[in-house]
Amino acid sequence: MKQIFNKFRIHRIAAVVLAAAISLCQLSGSMSLSNLSSASPLQSIAFSEGAKQNSVSAVKKISLNYKISSKKVKPVKISANTAAVKQTIQKSSVGAGYTYVSQRSGYQSLTTQSEKILYNYIGDSAYQVADQQVSGYYPTGEIFLPYKMTEAQIRTTIIAYTNDNPQIFWLANAFSYSIESGGTILQPYSYLPESECNSAIDTFSSKVKSVVQSIPSGLSEFDREEYLFNYLVQNCTYDTEAATNTDKWQSFSAYGALTVGQAVCEGYSRAMQLLCSYAGLQCALIRGTSDGVGHMWNAVRINGKWYHLDVTWGDNSFPVFNYFNVTDKVISQSRSVAPKISSLTVQQINSGNVQSNLYLPVCNSTSANYYVVKGIKIKNLKSSSERAIISAITSKMQNGVGTISFYVDPKSNYPSVVNSLLTNSPYKMRSYLAQAEQTSGKTVSEVSYLLDTANRGFTLYITY
Repeated sequence: MKQIFNKFRIHRIAAVVLAAAISLCQLSGSMSLSNLSSASPLQSIAFSEGAKQNSVSAVKKISLNYKISSKKVKPVKISANTAAVKQTIQKSSVGAGYTYVSQRSGYQSLTTQSEKILYNYIGDSAYQVADQQVSGYYPTGEIFLPYKMTEAQIRTTIIAYTNDNPQIFWLANAFSYSIESGGTILQPYSYLPESECNSAIDTFSSKVKSVVQSIPSGLSEFDREEYLFNYLVQNCTYDTEAATNTDKWQSFSAYGALTVGQAVCEGYSRAMQLLCSYAGLQCALIRGTSDGVGHMWNAVRINGKWYHLDVTWGDNSFPVFNYFNVTDKVISQSRSVAPKISSLTVQQINSGNVQSNLYLPVCNSTSANYYVVKGIKIKNLKSSSERAIISAITSKMQNGVGTISFYVDPKSNYPSVVNSLLTNSPYKMRSYLAQAEQTSGKTVSEVSYLLDTANRGFTLYITY
């Protein structure tokens, strides 16, 4: 038996090194507006690249067959009722039988009726795209409001709309505005011209439909979330180049994550949010920093309670669950969550240099934490408990599972349990694996592990 034990080489994956390796997340540009006088023409103002201002939700369901309405060079002012556009946004289910959820936290965070009206107009404007470029972007429908809005209100409303609508991936972080005759004129822009937009939408819609229809029916909310998490970490890779080259706008969008298969944290987060809508889950975007670098992740509502979920930091050469449904307390150990935009001054909002969130749900439950739900339970290391642990490991190995997580009961001493299992003699985990190997008929060649002290869990990565 000693020879069998010795062949298991259990390596620790350093959590600190892991975090550093996958935290290269740079949010795209912050909003930059121009104060145009009443006599000034509208002009395109690009975003400086730094910490981006954006939040979460989705007000309308992504269509699987909607089209851009070309207005060529001169976009037309939007009226309150654009029936042709709204008819293209259908809310029919596209798979698995789950009820579609519109993400509305951005809209609901708006405090004035003027902002809410502008929010809806932006949605109409996005479907009118010109083919003639202006300052590197393509104008969408020009919006006229018969009342004055402040720059801070415009900024906040655009953030709310883009955070609620990850499916409108072509809407650029660039716009201009002016105050004329007591009214406000806003000019949004698109990354793509009309001639390219429809093709990109078709490709994107087809991919979204394919992913959504692949979700097994009858899953719990947690299992739907896990399915989407696994899909993204298996089918999207972190775009290191885009983290320093924000001209690659696709990687900051759901389009990049789902159709290109490359994204930075913002792209992962927006894709997760969009897919959650189709899976019947409420999901919000959370922005903040990690080691001083701009970062974005999600908050997901499972069984009525909110949790932090970081898909970006879950994506590595192996899946990482240390940031899967964690509390405010746990997330604060590796992130600084940006404040709510309502707490900022007008000057801070207008500067575009201060990160903020429109919506910050309270995340204080551990009931849907990944290790609590999916981890093999370790109450203690007595013989009766050990038999249950070995049986659970054997079952996983029989099914060829290469990633096995564990949860240490809160009544047990986590360091003591981990030391006995993994780091100090008698290295009980080696014995467990050897017994499971004999029973399962599987041959293990190497085992690595990653600790998660904050969530009382750890994960084994087994190579057969």
